Amino acid sequence: MTARRALDELETLQMVTSEIDGHLLHGPTEGSETARTILQALDIPIPKTTLRALPAAPAPQPRQKPRSPEKTLF
Repeated sequence: MTARRALDELETLQMVTSEIDGHLLHGPTEGSETARTILQALDIPIPKTTLRALPAAPAPQPRQKPRSPEKTLF
């Protein structure tokens, strides 16, 4: 396998972050079988997927109507 092909295969592995139901999921894509084989041959572990809760969002503040200038009857 050429170095160029190995690099192309390794590009199929990417770290991604997704938000699901208020939780942050961070981990690698599956990647190609060849990419996983390359990492295994180099004794490089594929990172595990992590899941953590996002901080609670503050409660939305009620919108206030803009005040209109007072009208005088002179």
